[in-house]
Amino acid sequence: MCTSSYRVITQTRNNFMCNLSIFSALSATSLFLLTSLLSQAEPWRSDLYPQDWTPGLKDSDGRFLQDFSYAGYQQGEVPIPEIEGPIYDVVEDFGADSTGESDSTPAIQAAIDAAASNGGGVVYLPEGDYFSKSGLEISESGIVLRGAGPGATRLLFADFESKKRAHIKISGFENVMLETPLVEDGAQLSNIIAVEDASGFEVGDDVDLGWVITDPFIEEHGMAGIWKPHNGKWMPFFRVNIVSIDLESSPNLVELDVPLRYIAKVRDAAMIRRRTNYIEECGVENLSLANPVFEGTVDDYSKNIQRWLIQFRDAKNCWVSNVSTYTPEGEGYGPTYQLYDKGIEIIRSKRITIDHVEIGAAQRRDAGPGGHGYLFNLLGSNDILIKDSKGVGGRHAFISGWYFGNVGNVFLRSISRDGSLSDWNNNLGPSDFHHSLAMANLIDSCTIDDGWEAMNRGKMSGGAGHTATESVFWNCDGHGIIRSAQYRWGYLIGMSDSLEVVTEVDLRNPNWIGKQFIGTEPFDYVENKGPQSDLVPQSLYESQLERRLQSAGQ
Repeated sequence: MCTSSYRVITQTRNNFMCNLSIFSALSATSLFLLTSLLSQAEPWRSDLYPQDWTPGLKDSDGRFLQDFSYAGYQQGEVPIPEIEGPIYDVVEDFGADSTGESDSTPAIQAAIDAAASNGGGVVYLPEGDYFSKSGLEISESGIVLRGAGPGATRLLFADFESKKRAHIKISGFENVMLETPLVEDGAQLSNIIAVEDASGFEVGDDVDLGWVITDPFIEEHGMAGIWKPHNGKWMPFFRVNIVSIDLESSPNLVELDVPLRYIAKVRDAAMIRRRTNYIEECGVENLSLANPVFEGTVDDYSKNIQRWLIQFRDAKNCWVSNVSTYTPEGEGYGPTYQLYDKGIEIIRSKRITIDHVEIGAAQRRDAGPGGHGYLFNLLGSNDILIKDSKGVGGRHAFISGWYFGNVGNVFLRSISRDGSLSDWNNNLGPSDFHHSLAMANLIDSCTIDDGWEAMNRGKMSGGAGHTATESVFWNCDGHGIIRSAQYRWGYLIGMSDSLEVVTEVDLRNPNWIGKQFIGTEPFDYVENKGPQSDLVPQSLYESQLERRLQSAGQ
């Protein structure tokens, strides 16, 4: 059964309640047996994901599920590494104060710099409390910042001076070395592109494939007068690597490691650019972090002060694992706040895994202008995997934010709870696709207790417009609201009947903001053929990854 409605309600097991009177005359043993049989619903599969599914399989209406299996560290093909050393102990070797009484920034940064000078290693913070008056920066590959475990190692940042600060900044830089235009449109779902001249490229190169946000592109999406911040600019959409090059063909052919999620048009000056200087193989693991400010320290919210706990910029194949935020003790700190503004931000990056990370209690989630209280924020990044993680008490727990190019990202078995935004029912703020047409993202087996939104946001947030296309909600539960009105197709498969799922509205109804549905037809695909618990597979990402690795012989 395929339905699209204000609320998706699974009907399985209802017949038992409707016909209870029939069973009342049966013996207790018979009643037990019949009840057991009725409770064993048949496993069911989505019509779009049959047993013999292959990438690109479409139904008669052209609907299909993208292959999300490329997300995560090293495209999910290997687990996050357990780096053994060398070990740079910030207390024993560099004199950091593990009581939290004095500033340990110089000692910890010295350990990071020493690891960088020697080709990488583990910067280890033994059990204890550490205080940093500013922040830490990792700018060389192969460095892991590790504690003794969440709750055992606690690192508190207290920078009340700077306007913007990433307290743990892991950053490469963009360096474009070579570019060549496409001479034929790059087809959606294809790994092969035809380019003018591939002679300067090599197998294994990091390349960005993108195009200019042209007037025809804007008009094609019905975004004239709405999309503005990136108009006329070349924007990278797909962050990929070269698998093979055919210089004998005319035009030259380049094979990419990930299929295109969207058509790349010559009309829009589509091209590939070889780039270098990603930072890679860096991690943050096994510790607790906090950065709230003293209550009353920042009263003028118009100053737009922003602080991030962890920021990845121009990074690939990195990770954050087994990390949580905590409420610092001490006079001046609020009773619950764990971070000031933002948690983890990932910018212009690819193939990063966030695993077992809990972020909560943002101090600045309600006050002042927008752009604050984001717990997990992706900007212009591809194939990020956020798994088994929790965002609680932010403005938006999980957010696909600014820039075009948020593509192929996966949120797996994660929890969105206690968001805060005034224009949502009951003041519950959504995780959301916030800006600039995020493509082919997956919300998989997540618990949504506040909300998640994928819609046309119009002129909100500086011209967000259509925020999502070809993205999938799969096997989600919770007690919140999902509002999905994606450009072209969006998909909601196996939603719990405890969720309110809104995919279409009566635009004449004054209780709904009709503009959020303008230009999003057809209404998104909703499929619930049985209980959520009986959906096969329970995780679309893990099933697709298993298929891809088996196909590759791994």
